[in-house]
Parts: sequence; structure tokens; C-alpha cells
Amino acid sequence: MPTPTTKYTGFRCVLPVIAFLLFGGPPSAQAWWSNGHDYITREAVHHLPGLLKVFFEQHASSLGPLAANEPFGKHYIDIDNYPEWPTTDFPRDRDVLIAAHGSSFVDRNGEAPWTIGTYVQDLANQMGAAQTESDWISLLLTAAELAHYVEDVHNPLHLTANYNGQQTGNYGIHARYEGYMVGPHLGVDLTISPNPSGCRDFSQNPFGMVDPVLDEIETNYSHISAILAADDLYRGSPINYDSTYYANMWGATGGFTQDLFQEASEQVASAWYTAWVMAGRPVPVPLAPPPPHIADVRSSSGELLLTVSNLVSDSHYTLIGAMSGSNSVAVADFWATEPVHEWRVPAPPGESLQLIHVQSP
Repeated sequence: MPTPTTKYTGFRCVLPVIAFLLFGGPPSAQAWWSNGHDYITREAVHHLPGLLKVFFEQHASSLGPLAANEPFGKHYIDIDNYPEWPTTDFPRDRDVLIAAHGSSFVDRNGEAPWTIGTYVQDLANQMGAAQTESDWISLLLTAAELAHYVEDVHNPLHLTANYNGQQTGNYGIHARYEGYMVGPHLGVDLTISPNPSGCRDFSQNPFGMVDPVLDEIETNYSHISAILAADDLYRGSPINYDSTYYANMWGATGGFTQDLFQEASEQVASAWYTAWVMAGRPVPVPLAPPPPHIADVRSSSGELLLTVSNLVSDSHYTLIGAMSGSNSVAVADFWATEPVHEWRVPAPPGESLQLIHVQSP
């Protein structure tokens, strides 16, 4: 687990208190605040495949609140303090950054992408070592803290030295954007759609999850100027952060905020999935499925119809069969969308399908 450190340095440590005094309501220094983190994390579960999805779905009610709690560490990267940014020369290797700028500079400006990479490795280690149901439940905390970090770097204001608008006359924008504006829209017109294709394995990338995290940071950072411009336009003179202000802010920034939530949830799922692949794709205990059952082989218009049951939905299978009386082999690769799959095999008259083998997940 990453070494516990103070999340904010200097002014950042008092952001929650100032937000409470200026704007009222519950204080928070988290990107998207507790309800946002809870929501993104629960929805991320629906992007996962197979038994991993089943396991996380069973524990989503506890996983979401765990992700809402703020783990130790610096949940940001002030990436615009680096002279290399935003060129393609920005290093993916933390050691290269430290060699160029010194460890104190890198630490002071936040190391969220590399902390995410560390969490993925920690989760992979825990998944690989898990032997009991208790072991699997224990690793939910690491999965939740990993989710929190990924969600934080999908808030554009966690990517800049001007995190609270203090450099541009937009003081307090952090809380206004990520909490007071977003909160009323969660689950209403700010929603997340299940997207299994958005769950990807990054275990073979040169720098693992650091690569996709930095790729998305480049996109997410581009929204900062729009947030600040909308704040300038709608706060009025004299300044008034009323319901009209927040409605106008949502009108100006809600579209890309929707995208940020969707992309955050997909990257959370990808981080969990990548850790699982790194661990060797272990079956969560006690979720080991019964083996696929082969039944109901019969001829149908010159074909053999094979019914395979006990399949795990959203999982890949390979079926292999040999024809009696010949050397031909039938192979089918398919993605199970239901617990039962029918396989039609062309067969010469009088031949049957034998030596059936099902390769499960």
C-alpha cells in the first residue's frame, strides 16, 4: 500500500473548512465529494466481465461507501508546474521525473498517476494470494482506495496548480464545481451507462495503468479553462452563487462532466480488471462455478446441435470437438451472454461429435 502522507500541502489542507464557511453544507476536500465517489464506484462494477463482475456486484453496497472515504496520499498532480507539460516529452517513468526535477518537486506536485500504479500492483498481489472468502473481502478496501484515486484524476481541478481558482480570481471554484454543482444531478441527468468494452486490460503496457491515466489526464486537463470561464461568466456582479449560477454552470460544463464520470467509472473497472489479470485471473472465493455441462447433442438438418449449460455470463469459452469417422475437428470460440449456449456444427451424414472439450474462463 502506498505510504500514508498528508493529502494537501499548504492551503489545500484547509479547503474543506473554507468551503463550509463560504458556501455552507458538508465540508469535503475530495474530488466529486463522498456521494460522487460512491456513485462512480458502484457503477464501475457493471463494466466488469464474468466472475469478477459477480464478486464486485455482491459487495457493491460496501465498496461504494469505502471509496467515498478519503485514503491517505496526494490525490492530485499539479501537472502544469512541469515545463514538459503538455508536450509529448512528458515522462511516464517516475524515476525520470525525479532525475529531472528532484524528489521534493515531484512529491510536492502530487504523484497520483504513480500511486494508482502502486495500488494496482497491491491489488494484484492481494488477489493472487487470496485463498478464502475473508481474503477476498479484505481486498475490497484496496479496490475502493484505488477507485478513489482514479476518480480524483478525472476531476480537472485535481490536475492543476490553480486547483481552487486562486491564481485567476475564481477563488472557491473547487467546491462549487465538484460538489455543489454536481451533487443535485447525480443519478438524475448525470448518469453512467454499463459499457463492458470500456473495461480494458493494461497489464502489458510499458508502465501499466500509468499510461492510460496520463493519457486521460491530457484530455481531462483541457476542461479547466471551460470551468473557469463559466465561473467568470455566471457568478455576476456583485458576485452571487445562487441557484441560477449553478444552473448556468451545469449548462456550460455538464456535458463534459458527464463524460468525466463515464470515463472515470470505466477506468476504475479497467484498473480492477488489470490487477485481476496480473494476478493470473483467480476465481473469487466462494464463486467457483460448476464446470460447463454438455448435453442434448442431436442432428438438425445436416447439423449437430450441442447445448452447453452452466456458463458464466460475460465470459469467453472455447469448445473443441472431433467428428467420428473422420479426422476433422470442430472449434468454436464464443463470448457467453447467457448461462446456456447452443453450438451448431456442420456434420457429414452418419457422423457424430465426440471428444468434446470446453475451455472455461
